[in-house]
Amino acid sequence: MEYLYKYMSLSSLIFILKNRELRLNSLPTMDDQEEKLVADLSEYAKYCFISSWTNCEKEKLSLWNMYTRDMTGVRIKLQKNPFEIYKYTIHDTENNFSVDGSQGTFIPKEWFQDMESYLFIPPTLNDFLIDVEYTDDDELINPNILSHKNDSTNIAINMLGKYKRSEWKFQDEVRYRIIYLPIPLKYNNNPELIAKALSTAKDLPFTGVNFKIRQECFDEIEIMTGPKMNAGDKEILNLMVKEYCPNATISQSKFTGKIL
Repeated sequence: MEYLYKYMSLSSLIFILKNRELRLNSLPTMDDQEEKLVADLSEYAKYCFISSWTNCEKEKLSLWNMYTRDMTGVRIKLQKNPFEIYKYTIHDTENNFSVDGSQGTFIPKEWFQDMESYLFIPPTLNDFLIDVEYTDDDELINPNILSHKNDSTNIAINMLGKYKRSEWKFQDEVRYRIIYLPIPLKYNNNPELIAKALSTAKDLPFTGVNFKIRQECFDEIEIMTGPKMNAGDKEILNLMVKEYCPNATISQSKFTGKIL
């Protein structure tokens, strides 16, 4: 079984516990502000939603310090790809659109029922979780995502959310990623109309995307308290776990009591 780790505030964990959901947020809200750079479509990054994790089991003081506010938050351990699985098929002959989820998908069917003003690119389980690649290539950090060949327009939608500068390599980051487009479903097979719509930089009607966590994965979540978490926050954590996820395991950081 493979596991991932995420450092976060206590309030972020409480959201996960209360809702049994994991939230993906748009790239411009990330701490690395270079991630929102796109050379030819300056606002395209807001259509890419991610949740950042690490596959490094060993505790990292740098991540405690960066993502848990003076090391007072938590680190969670969760099974890789822990999402609820749905089975269904969709055939939309009017828009020449179909979805075969008969073998199981983590995308709820209702997500496809409101695609008149925007659509998303349904990832498979294999390409939903990606490894961040660290580089100093400015063409990857600040990419051009539109290209034209033989009177057609191509859009490299997977360029965003994948590259960070080498200075961030200490994070050993992997991330869940889903990409939306601010276009109606009827544009689905017309790259020229898609490119034109993208240039308008229309806002989406939401700022984050939530995925349901499977109950069996939720039940085995492991929570580690930060090196400087105080007794009051630990009591709040214990109460929240007892209420929403009584099977969770709570431990404390090996650095507890060792950092001023």
